[in-house]
Formats: sequence, structure tokens, C-alpha cells
Amino acid sequence: MDSAQRRALGLVAMAAWLLIDSLRTAGPLLLDLSETGTATAVFAAVATALGAGLIAWIASETARHFSHGGTVAFLLAVVALFRLALPVLSGMWLIGVGLYLLALALATVVMTARVALGNGGGPALLAGTSLGAGAALAEQALLRTYDAPWRQDEWGWNALAVVAILAVVNGIRCRDLEPAPSSRGWWAYGLYWAALLFGFANLAWIDVQADVRMSGGLILGMLGAVLGAHLASQAHALTLPLRMGILGLGAVAAALAFLGSGTTAAVALPVAAAAAALGAALAIRPGEVSPAARLGATFTFIAAVLVPLALASIDRFAQVPLAAEAVMAVAVIAVIVGGGVRGWAIPTGAALGGVWLRVGVFTLLGAGLAGWTWQTYEQPRATTTDFLATPVAMTWNVHQGITPSDQGGPALRLDRVTAALDGVDVAMLQEVDRGGLLGGGTDMVEYLAGETGMEISYAPAAGRQVGNAILTSRPHTAVHTIDLPEAPDGPARSALAVTFMGAEFASAQLSGDQEEAATAQAQALADAVEGSEKVVVGADLGEVFGTGEPDAPALAALTSLGYDSLAHGSATVDGEQAAGVGVMIGRAVTLDEVSVVATVGSDHAPLVARVTTGATAPGDAGEDEGDPQPSASASPSASASPSPSVSVSGD
Repeated sequence: MDSAQRRALGLVAMAAWLLIDSLRTAGPLLLDLSETGTATAVFAAVATALGAGLIAWIASETARHFSHGGTVAFLLAVVALFRLALPVLSGMWLIGVGLYLLALALATVVMTARVALGNGGGPALLAGTSLGAGAALAEQALLRTYDAPWRQDEWGWNALAVVAILAVVNGIRCRDLEPAPSSRGWWAYGLYWAALLFGFANLAWIDVQADVRMSGGLILGMLGAVLGAHLASQAHALTLPLRMGILGLGAVAAALAFLGSGTTAAVALPVAAAAAALGAALAIRPGEVSPAARLGATFTFIAAVLVPLALASIDRFAQVPLAAEAVMAVAVIAVIVGGGVRGWAIPTGAALGGVWLRVGVFTLLGAGLAGWTWQTYEQPRATTTDFLATPVAMTWNVHQGITPSDQGGPALRLDRVTAALDGVDVAMLQEVDRGGLLGGGTDMVEYLAGETGMEISYAPAAGRQVGNAILTSRPHTAVHTIDLPEAPDGPARSALAVTFMGAEFASAQLSGDQEEAATAQAQALADAVEGSEKVVVGADLGEVFGTGEPDAPALAALTSLGYDSLAHGSATVDGEQAAGVGVMIGRAVTLDEVSVVATVGSDHAPLVARVTTGATAPGDAGEDEGDPQPSASASPSASASPSPSVSVSGD
């Protein structure tokens, strides 16, 4: 590999890293806009896409009079340095700048891709992109998916500064590089990018898809990135049978990675990511096209990136015939097939040299970070056996950790969610995010488990990436998911239930604005826990219950079934409703000392109550460590440090 190719590789990697970070930041901003109407968010997304194409065209025209490499260096520096301003912005300024930086990042990837195509072709472009994805995964692991612009600590500022410095340095080093005059195959590169952003470079998504802890997810993601970089660099050197064999295996792996789960997905994920990089490296290449076609190629790339991501986000809001994972499986298979068709016409040639060193560095980096994550956050901790006669319970729709504009945001404040859990023994949470791009790609399950030391279980609801979770200060048992009837026009619903301190606790989000669906969901929930004598349900009953008035149809249904202990409230400022509040309702228990906690971190406020179950500790300490244990204590404190284990119930 000559000097120009090495520098182009680093340039593309930095542009890829910045685009991944920028899109993760833009997700919560678009979600915030959707609160005022879906049309507003759609308009903003379309404007961002069109703006990206326009910026890329202006940059290309500017480069004709100056230098292409210098223009790319300028764009890269602007994106990186302006991201340093995001933590100090708020409201519409934050939304405007965040979406503008996403458009700039998309345009920068287009411009750097043309540089790579002129200095190594498709192999250099996809090897660099894969390494950039690996760098983004390493950053996500270091920050535990709570990304830098949202943090209010030195970790966030240091991460932003390091990325900015690396971007400026790589831009300066490449200021004399020239692009390929024209190119083809941008659709494949765009679809590959969609798969990266949704899954392959999304650590939280890998965690939940493969059902692994964050250390395992990092290993799988980094393995896919380094294998992809290596295969892409060898794209033209592989013999035709080997090339076709890898692509064929990759197509099968893509279906298994996105449509499967657990061990099947874990094995398939690195193979699918690597094969997709190989397919895209074969599909995109220098080629003669007209100036108009070059402009069309830019918009083709942007559409290929954003349209699949938009389709994959719809199930967050409504029922759709095609699941998000199916959309991405089709996208990856299309890239692999397109690369295979193009691969038939490419004779065996030379490999792109010099990638092995970078692959080795990234492998060591991934292994080191995975070991640190495992040792720091995933090791068992000392567990108390104290029985809690009156545990403190919380129910809270955490809204993926996002505070909306009308309550001081937009902001993603996982630190405030963590702080609100202090002193709570059992927290029933709804809208918990695990890799949804609209939620910033966070893994709230792993983050909260690591930061609080509480036991946590999770069950998907509105797609695999958004669901219910229950955290407890001592071990809980009998974890199970309850499938709930779907509302005609709403997303999928479920409930999660666990046994803790002699009672069954369930977390659910019901369709509060559709009486028939809400009543059916409440009935299904009650039927599923009928075998338990003592039950506490923490639920978000929808907008109709936001004022704290107990008139929701689901609540009426539960009351008619014997749930006679109710805790509710409202969050107000100067007499005006400030946030929605859930409800806690129990059977054969008493709920008292009810309060609504004033905090940010959601569009809802948490409701807290003390639960008296009347249960007593078992006579023998060895009966079941998940059941109430001897050494009775009425302390509701969560100060003891149990093992931060994570369990996922259901698909």
C-alpha cells in the first residue's frame, strides 16, 4: 500500500466514525420533533437528506477551483469541531445544529469516498469504512453507549476532543489527495451504510440481538469490523470460487443475523458484516459517468442510507407488515448479491496491502476494551440476603432516557435516570431502549445494570429495541414475558413480570387511548399473573392518565378484577401538568407513602410507593436465593450491591 492509500484509509475511517456518531446524536432530536407531529420529524429528516446532497454538490464544485483534498479536510474539521458545541446547546438550537451536522457528515462521507476510490478503489473505501465502524464501536463501549454529546462529564468532553483532533490531523494529512473522476455502485455503499448504522456498528443492537453482555457484543462487533476490513482489502485478490463462496455464505448469515436471535445471531453477525463489506467493495468502483449522473449518485447514496433506516423505525410507532430486522436483512442481501454480480466480471488481481497492521491494532483494542468492560461492570458482586417486608417500588416510563423540549430538552440523560433509582428496591420501567436509533442507540439495560449494580431483566415490546425492564436491589426470580393483544393502529405491546420479596411485580405500557384494546390488554395481564396471590403492576396507561385522574379504561378493568390498592399522582408546575405519570395498582398488597419524583430523563415523572406485601421470610435460608431470605429487615434501601446480572425474556 502506497502512502496515498494509507492516508485515504485513515480519512475514510474518520469520516465513517463521525457519521455514525452524528446519526446517533440526531436520533433523539428527530424523536423530539415527532412529539409535535410525525409530519414535523419527516420534514426535518427529508430536509436533512436534501441538505446533505446539496452540501456534497457545493463541495464538489468548490473543489474544482481549490483542491478536493483540502475541501474534504475542511468539511471533516467542521463536523468534528462543531460537535464540541453540542453539549452547551439546547432547544431548537441543538436540534438545528445537530441535524445540520448530520447533513455535513453525510456529505463528508461522499467526498471522502471519492478520494478513496481514486486511491485504492472499492477495497480502500470499504476497508476504511469498516475500520471507522470499529472505532465507533470501541467508543460506544468506552462510554457504555451513553454518547459523548449527551454526557455532562469529562468522559464526554474527552471523547469529543479526541475525535476532533484525529479528524483534523487526518484531514490535513490528506489535503493533497485527488478523487476518482467518476464512480458507480453508490446504491450498494448506501445500503451497506444502512446496515452499519442500524446493526453492525450499533453495540446495543448487537447486545440484544445476540443476547450477550456488552463485552460479548463488543467482541462480535469488532470481529465483524476487522474481518470486513480484511476481506474488503482482498476483494480483487480473491479467486472467483472463493469470492462467490464467501458471498453466498454471507447471504445466509445475513438472514440468520437479522431474523434470528441468541447464539444463531451471534455466530452469523460477524460473517454477515464481513461479507457485506466484501460485496460493497466489489459493487462500488471508479467508472465513467456524466456530471448529472454524479449528482444523482450522491442522492442515490443518501437515499440508500436513510430510506431503510426510516422503514426500520416505523414499528416504533405502529404495526407494520415487515419487521425492522427483515428490512435490514433484505438490504444486506442486496449488497451481497450486487457484489456477487459485479464480482463475476472482476479478474483476480492485487490485494490492497498494509491493512493487516490496522486490523491487528483494532483487534487488540477490541479485546482490551472487552476485558475492561467484563471486569469492571459484569463481575458478580456481593449479594445481601436481607428480606424486605416493605420494599420501595417505582413505576416509570423512561421514554428511552430522553427529556423532550417542552420540559427542558431535548436531552438524553441516562445519568439522571440512574440517580432517580437510588433508594428504590424494585423499579418497573417502560420504553427502555436497547439500540433504537431514535433513542440515540443506547443500551439502557447494560448501562443501568452497570451503574446501579441492580439485578435487571428486560423484555422487548415495540420491536426488539424498545421494551419493559424491571430492576431489583436483591435477586429476583420467575422472569417471564406476557404477550398482550395489539391495538388496531398501535405498536406491539408486552409486559414483563418477576417474583421479588414474596410478590409478583409486572411492568407494562398499555394502549390508554383505545378503550377496547386497553381493556383487553389489562385482562391478558391479569390472566397471566392469576396464579400469584400478591401482585403489583406498574404501568403507563397512556395520555388519558397523564393528569393523575384514575379514569383510564385499563385501570377500570384491573379494578374490576380485584386490584384494589392504587397509587397515582400528577407532576405539575404552577398548576400546569409538567409530565405524564404512570400508575401502580396491586392485589393483596398495600401501597402507601406515594410520591411523584421531580426529575428529568423522560417525558414522564416516576411514581414511587412503599409496598407492604404481608409476606414473611422463608424458614430456611437455602430454599431459593431469589425468594425472601432470613435476617428480616424493613429497610427499603437499595444500598446493598447485588450482582448486576442481565436477563432478556422473549423475542
